[in-house]
Order: sequence, then C-alpha cells, then structure tokens
Amino acid sequence: LCKFARKTLVVQFDNFPEFDNLKENERKEWLEPEDAAKLIRWLDPLRANMVRMALATGLRNANVRLMRWEWVSPDLKELNIPRKYMKDGKFHNIQMSQAAVTVIKERLKARDILLQAYPKLRKHQPTLDYVFVQDCKQSLGNPFSAAAITGRAWKRAVRLAGLPPWVRFHSMRHTFATWHVKAGSTEGDIMEAGGWSSPASVARYSHQDREHKKAVSGRLDAINIGL
Repeated sequence: LCKFARKTLVVQFDNFPEFDNLKENERKEWLEPEDAAKLIRWLDPLRANMVRMALATGLRNANVRLMRWEWVSPDLKELNIPRKYMKDGKFHNIQMSQAAVTVIKERLKARDILLQAYPKLRKHQPTLDYVFVQDCKQSLGNPFSAAAITGRAWKRAVRLAGLPPWVRFHSMRHTFATWHVKAGSTEGDIMEAGGWSSPASVARYSHQDREHKKAVSGRLDAINIGL
C-alpha cells in the first residue's frame, strides 16, 4: 500500500517503511510415479479415478471434480471445456491420452451401474451430468464438494501411502507439468496441454530434481571445443 501511494499517488514519506519479502517454503510439490501409484492404491475408486485424470490432463480440482459428460467427445478422444469453467476464461481443448480415456471408460461403466441400481435417478439426471459422482445414498449422483475430495479419506490414503502430509489434489497439476518436463516436452507443449497462459505460470508448476538438472547440464559435455 505504501509503495502504491509513493509510486501512483506521489505521496512523500519522511521515513519510508521497508519490508522484507517472506521466503516461500521450498518443498517438493510433485510426486514420483511410484508415489502417485501408492496414493492411488490407498484411495477409494472414485478419488483414485479423479487423481488418475488429473495426472493425465493437468486439470485443476474444480475442472476434474465438476467435469461434465457434455465436455467429452462422442469418440472419447477429446475433452472440450467451455471458457466459463476455466480459470483463465479461455476455451480449453484436451486431446486425451490413453490413460485419460481409460478413466473415462471406467466412469461410463460406473454411470451405467448406478443408473441401473437407482432407476429414479433417470427422472432427475437421465445421464448424470457429472463424470465423477458419488454412489453413497447420502450424496447419490452428486460430485464431491471442494473440501470433501481431500477430507478424511484423502488424508488417510496419504498417510498409508507414506507420503508427506502436504500432498493435496493440486499437487497432481504440479506433477503433470514436472513429468512432462522430465519426458522432454517443450514449454509451449506444456502450456497448451495444461492450459497455462504464460511461461511464468508453467515455471511455477514444473519442478526438476537435481538428477534431471545434472543430465541437462551434461548434454553439452559431448561438444569438444579443444580447450
């Protein structure tokens, strides 16, 4: 506020207050493949499918949790998310990987089983609007709330998988970007695939471990300039 007053409003200060920027807590926000697999094994089938979809697409919590069947193309190969559902307000098209398609097929089976078991659902939700819906009687046919997805069941799975307590659903988006970097995807490719609007945004999400950085640095070792 003081900086805004000095720069924009041209307010003069006799003793301008200076504040040290707080250092961000450095932590490994992404998961190794084996750790992601452990988490998935300990989660219930619905949450496990949501994590698998997030890892395959890089989508945020809300975009996975509230994913609609109308976004899925008839051939199950594309996901088309209208702009009003995206954080940056831009239409987002995803060419789904085999991992994502597998999840969609599993959810189709789950939807058919649910509609057969509870015929009354057809009156209110003929096809069930959402891809990831609950099958418990209290929340039948409804998606998780934002908080419920990482509630008690999530924390228990994280603990049993031997993962640090900071692991959250959003960690899957970091993991998606980091796995792409390690696989050799370009910055532009990652931006397009994950719906990031700028290289700076990708940089915040993609993390490289020391071994990967060492491998990148070593790529020039083969070039001999005679020194």
